[in-house]
Amino acid sequence: GGGAAGEASLEASLIELPRLGLTFHARGARGAAEEGAGGRGLRLYCAQHEGFYLSHRSSPGISELLRGVPHSLLLEKDGGSLSLLVSACARPRRAVLAAGQSAAAQALSRLFPCEVELDNNDEHWVASLGPTKAYLYPVHLSQSFLFFPSLAAALYMLLLKLLARRYETASEMAPQCVCDRPLSREEAQIVALFNETRGDQHPDAHACRLRISLHALHTPLYPELPWDLAEELIAYTRKLGHVSLLLRLSVYDELVLLTHLSVTLNRQEVGLKPQAVQTRDTVPLMVGSVMVKMPKPDPVAEAAVAAGLPTPRDARALPNVLQSRLTLLTAASTARPDADSIDVELPCPAFGGGPHFDAVQDRTSISGEGLGALFGKFEALSYSRPENPVGREAASALDRWLRNGLELRGGRDQKGFLFLYELMRGDVFFKLLSNDSGHTLGCFLLRLLPASEWSSKGVLMSTLRVMAHNPQLARHLPKFEDDRNVKVSVMFRGQDVLAKLFEKLTLVLKGLEADGHIQWPLHSFPALKLQPLVRLPAPLLARVHGADSATPLPLPYRRWLWLSDGAPSAPRRLRPPPFRGGG
Repeated sequence: GGGAAGEASLEASLIELPRLGLTFHARGARGAAEEGAGGRGLRLYCAQHEGFYLSHRSSPGISELLRGVPHSLLLEKDGGSLSLLVSACARPRRAVLAAGQSAAAQALSRLFPCEVELDNNDEHWVASLGPTKAYLYPVHLSQSFLFFPSLAAALYMLLLKLLARRYETASEMAPQCVCDRPLSREEAQIVALFNETRGDQHPDAHACRLRISLHALHTPLYPELPWDLAEELIAYTRKLGHVSLLLRLSVYDELVLLTHLSVTLNRQEVGLKPQAVQTRDTVPLMVGSVMVKMPKPDPVAEAAVAAGLPTPRDARALPNVLQSRLTLLTAASTARPDADSIDVELPCPAFGGGPHFDAVQDRTSISGEGLGALFGKFEALSYSRPENPVGREAASALDRWLRNGLELRGGRDQKGFLFLYELMRGDVFFKLLSNDSGHTLGCFLLRLLPASEWSSKGVLMSTLRVMAHNPQLARHLPKFEDDRNVKVSVMFRGQDVLAKLFEKLTLVLKGLEADGHIQWPLHSFPALKLQPLVRLPAPLLARVHGADSATPLPLPYRRWLWLSDGAPSAPRRLRPPPFRGGG
């Protein structure tokens, strides 16, 4: 038949979406006006949403609303209002990295993932949905934001925007995603998928997750959030200088989160059941014109004293970086707006537990321990002398050895005591750069041995420690000579090749010690007593309280800035830089 007749016969008059329970009928436009409807003539009207039809309207605002929501339809009403129809049956998830990508591309995808897959065949996901299988979001007349018909719809859109890394949009949606009742199955499964966003380490991603936590505090949503508040606060604090100005938390918002975390951790410190900070645990504090809830004297302190434990103030349950941040924010927010610069004393980091390399005092190599006692501590040593690698070859070999792990007795690559001994003596030519020192490299590698080996005392480690701290004596120690007829990498205890080396080594070391040539390193160190001080300048204190300051804020303190809601900035005139160059 004719082309025109064939095309007319293929026009769709009915479209059904059975999984969503939606039907679209083709019919003529209501009223005379049809301009801008996406075609003159027939329109596809939704039977379940009276008056709505598929729209082809386009604008920058609509394009921004559709970002990260590929499974959506734009509906328009006869009056011109728009709505966004999104399938709730699609389970979003992070896309798996494609095979064959370069290492750089894979690293970038792991740090800043943005690819999203939609699983439309998850029966458990669909079974947990309510009666509505599609969410209808009315679009504001400005086409800049959406309205949310339900909490499930708000949470689902928030999840999509987080996965798409639309941080500003997600941050603006956070206040809408709260409730005062337990989550339904549909809502709970959406919140569980927030765990898919935890791999996003962008500074703005941490700010988004903290803003969601802030608005979810004291609601049933907060315990269901899959991220750890302490980890997010630490990451946010360390990356604060890179967080977008629009997404930075105000001083008061940070204080609320840090106070909540502090009270929660202090409850755990004294063995009380962790729970959300309730209103009764805080007292209002006016900071400028803003009300901030600060912790009041809590029964936790009384329980701590009764149990013989430190009080929450002394327990310092917060990680050090958050202790310092809380101290600075509290000092800035409680100072007078017109005060001069103040000095804030920060807590010193606690001394970490566990063994420390320089705290071990090992003089076993000169203590007179016999060879029998020495050989009784190991079955064999393995050693394969490297073939004098230099430059890239040496770097590649070193990378392989470190990935496999160094061990005192040789390990997987046969690089243990004998390798470090010859390297520090200068018998092995192993250089990354032409002016490298084998002794210096050996000292570095010595500290990369397993802690279980360098923290134990013995002739092997004691000898290497003497060589590390006495480079002038390294060449005076006996050279390792392998005079075996059959040279294999494994040398068992009691073999002459080892017995001769350690007999000579013991005699030389004892002689050097008797002559006073061996210098033993310090093994105990005084603890730092001084508390670090940070000066907060007057312009910063004024800005924290919302007051004007004639003095510009010093550059190092610009990370304290944030945008206040409803506080327009004063107009500024920017002049273009002078043009330089010709041609």
